[in-house]
Amino acid sequence: MKYLVIDKKQRIETSADATYAITRMTEEFEKMGVEYLFATTDDIDIKIDKTLQISVLGHDLTSFTHILLRGHRLHKPWEYETKKIIADYIDQYNHNNTDKPIRLQNINAFKTISYYDKLYIYKLCTENGISIIPIHYRTSGNYKAQPSLHYPFILKDFTGENDLRVIDGKEKIKKNVYLINNENDLSQENLQGKDTTKYFSQVFVPTGEDIRVFVSKGEAVGGFRRKATEGFMTVLKGEYYSLVMDEEKAIKEFSEKVARVFKADFIAVDVMADEKGNLMLLEISLNPGFKAYETKSVGEHINVAKTIIDSF
Repeated sequence: MKYLVIDKKQRIETSADATYAITRMTEEFEKMGVEYLFATTDDIDIKIDKTLQISVLGHDLTSFTHILLRGHRLHKPWEYETKKIIADYIDQYNHNNTDKPIRLQNINAFKTISYYDKLYIYKLCTENGISIIPIHYRTSGNYKAQPSLHYPFILKDFTGENDLRVIDGKEKIKKNVYLINNENDLSQENLQGKDTTKYFSQVFVPTGEDIRVFVSKGEAVGGFRRKATEGFMTVLKGEYYSLVMDEEKAIKEFSEKVARVFKADFIAVDVMADEKGNLMLLEISLNPGFKAYETKSVGEHINVAKTIIDSF
């Protein structure tokens, strides 16, 4: 076996040689004793003449037995389009080589999700009976008081792109998510100069808690609750508690339905419950981070890195 993992190029250079996810996956590959290669989205070469050829760091894609396409830079949508080209390429290769197929994780999800942004994902949800937190997108980018908008609401970038800010002289990545309590909040410092034509408003759910569930091969296998302890976002500062999936029937069934709709081999499903306990999809990720789950959440954990590697 020979594994290829392609992850996004990090926006900020760090002293670490690799991200937490890549470090953990390396540990699992070493335990397995298999050959593996890590690359970034900047390392892909596509050549088209009489045929299509795709290579990574000089290695033809067809030399691998298993391929995992992890993150792509959300402010560069063509990186996701490249994933879709790779999925089609591998699909055609497998059609012509049934005796030695290449396993590409989430190949059917890449075919299902035409655009990797929240607007398209929410559209697919509504078409397939998955409840979402209501949103309102205005192509003008104007979210000043209107009859259809009720304070408070969340304003967020629908591509999912994070913000790059200079704090105490250092570049840091922050969420492009803002709580709008009144019209003045639309002029808050970190929204100044932003292109809000790619932002939508979302109903604010005041519970201060969300849930992330990892679904592998159709089964919800683990996850955690995140309770905000500072501000309104759980990712800023919060308390994390591992889920016991056998005790979370509704969350388990909801997450597994999401995985079926998106035809995902492996997926993280982020869920919120309103004040009445109704579950709603917050977002999905085909390439989630899991450092907080493995290092901060209280309770027993699944081995997420191994689960990802096994999810074909």
